[in-house]
Amino acid sequence: LGGGAAVHSVRDPQTAQWLLATGPGSTRDLEANLWASGPILKDKLFVFALVKATDRKPESFGNSSQFVDKNNSPQYLVKLDWNVTDSNLFEFTTFSDKNKVKTDTWNQVKAYGTEKGSFIGNSSETAGGENMIAKWTSWITDDLTVSALLGRGKYDRGSQAGGADCPVVQDARTSPTKRLGCWVLGNIPDPNAKDQRDAYRLDAEWVLGRHTLKAGLDHEVYKVVDGSQRSGGGQYTIRRGTPGQRLSNGYVIGGTAPIEYVQFRYFANGGQFKTINAAWYLEDSIQVTNNLVASVGIRNESFTNKNANGENFIKVDNTWAPRIGASWDVNGNGDLKVFSNIG
Repeated sequence: LGGGAAVHSVRDPQTAQWLLATGPGSTRDLEANLWASGPILKDKLFVFALVKATDRKPESFGNSSQFVDKNNSPQYLVKLDWNVTDSNLFEFTTFSDKNKVKTDTWNQVKAYGTEKGSFIGNSSETAGGENMIAKWTSWITDDLTVSALLGRGKYDRGSQAGGADCPVVQDARTSPTKRLGCWVLGNIPDPNAKDQRDAYRLDAEWVLGRHTLKAGLDHEVYKVVDGSQRSGGGQYTIRRGTPGQRLSNGYVIGGTAPIEYVQFRYFANGGQFKTINAAWYLEDSIQVTNNLVASVGIRNESFTNKNANGENFIKVDNTWAPRIGASWDVNGNGDLKVFSNIG
């Protein structure tokens, strides 16, 4: 649990020295962790579980607005090991690192002051997500092992912004720039923004005399939803121009007196995207002598990136990656080893 005033540097106008000074701003941070582990069925089923509770409330003060964030998102992890038989093991892992922050925003009465002005609105932002991994391992013989893995990871980047229908309005005729209107955030992220990764993997290992043969394949699919746009559909900036000044659209201000004008900017992007990755590999580790192990292998990879219309914009098939290496136990007791690899 902690809290206190924000610390920053200021310059003494009399001595020109930089000094530490305190200003408004504080953070209340409380975190609790609870975990437990042990066998549910003796020699058969083992579990480990962890839960983290958080209560965090930072306050920050700016030139024209101040913010209070609140975060009390719980997080967890569970790991399960099940010895189905003497030669079959099932593992299941799930965890969540989801984090949701809610923000209240006020206008500032005085720059960097603690007094709150009028309430602007609230917003929320989410990060992290849930993950699940299942793995099965079978020792078919003393020399042959096969494993299969299936996993899914979700990452949430969604947000809800107060005043999302209000356009961004700023007055740049004075310094610093003043914010006008009911908008809270300049850019409004896609409220459905998220990532999802599905992964599949199969591996096998076969010990054959001096050879240890390994083979496997994996397949991954990434799905992404992302995008953002200016709050209220656009940004209006009030500016002051001088005669002879060329604006961004090419217009040259005429006359003899300064004028005031409004600059408008429209911005929006985003979509749904997918990436597909696939690969397989072969490897042979050879016990050449008691002190020397050599390995040779090859990996083949392919991937496809799709745009927001579902069309392939990058597609690469059969990327070959050969590699060869060696490990030398110089004294035969593990005290000194020399490695060499090329790929």
